Amino acid sequence: MKKISVAAIGIIAMLLALVPTALAACPSAVAVVEGSHVKLTATPAGADYYYYWTHDAALTGVKHSGVGLGDGSIIEFNVPACSGSPWIVSLTMRAKGAPTACKSDCEIPITCSGLCVDCPTIFDPCLIDKPTWCYVCPTAPASLYYEWYTSLDTTTAPDTAITTGTSPTWGANWVADDMCWSPTLDSVAFNVPTELVPIRQTYVTFVVRQDSDSDGAPDKVMKICPKLVTLYWKVTTTVAETVT
Repeated sequence: MKKISVAAIGIIAMLLALVPTALAACPSAVAVVEGSHVKLTATPAGADYYYYWTHDAALTGVKHSGVGLGDGSIIEFNVPACSGSPWIVSLTMRAKGAPTACKSDCEIPITCSGLCVDCPTIFDPCLIDKPTWCYVCPTAPASLYYEWYTSLDTTTAPDTAITTGTSPTWGANWVADDMCWSPTLDSVAFNVPTELVPIRQTYVTFVVRQDSDSDGAPDKVMKICPKLVTLYWKVTTTVAETVT
């Protein structure tokens, strides 16, 4: 299973025995990048408390855990693409058997910003080069999968319309999860140029996918960056002398 980085947000619910209503300290908003995995934790946590979470249907892979009654003190979910945000996550919490006046309510907007627009910068290399190609996006969630593919079929462009799964037009997968790739150019991943054919091309496709249902495998496509890369043969010049 991919190790994920989650945003842990504490929701401090203060249930005071000597006052008729409970006070709640809720985040005014939780700011995320599309594709993020988010974890919200309510406190206090204990077997004597009841937790009831509701959430926008657009949030996927929802899991409840933690201690207490009902859904538990912890909710985790995955964020889709930003269209439709903000999304609302709500929590109602009370001590077991407490009257309505003692409940605590939180309503938390989840606001969204997109992945970095730019694709990896890939220059057309010489066969002897040792390039490293990277997707530079400091805010990109660690919970996403960053994949690299190559296709030797230069007559068929990689499919950029697919939204779920993978496409055979992407070719073979060489990197399962890394924002950078340092490929070996003289390998089966590429149409390798030769002295007789000194210029050859290969499709390189960078894909970002999300494990939207939290089953441990990526499924939802978040970003696709195809590039038709040209590889050049490193020529060795030979000069013959003819003197007459």
